[in-house]
Amino acid sequence: MSMPETTPTGTSTSSLTLVDEIKNSVSATLYERISDPLIGAYVIAFLLWNWQPISILIFGGGILEMRIIWVGAVYDFPAGSAGESLC
Repeated sequence: MSMPETTPTGTSTSSLTLVDEIKNSVSATLYERISDPLIGAYVIAFLLWNWQPISILIFGGGILEMRIIWVGAVYDFPAGSAGESLC
C-alpha cells in the first residue's frame, strides 16, 4: 500500500486534484449560465436600471452599513423588496 504524495505544504495531491475538479466544475457551470443570452440581457438591464444605488454601494465613501441605510432612505423601493414586510 503506497502513501499519497504530499506537496511542500503537507497536503496530499489527491485532495488538491479534488479541489481543482470542484473549482473547474463550478467555474464551468457559472460560465455556462452567464453566457446564456437571456440571463445576460436580464443582468445588463438590472445594472442599467439600478446603476445609481449600485455605484453608491460600491464606490461611495464611509461605512458600508451607512451607505446601505442611505440608499434605502433615498431610493423609494417598493414594498417587499430589500427585506421589507408586505404587511
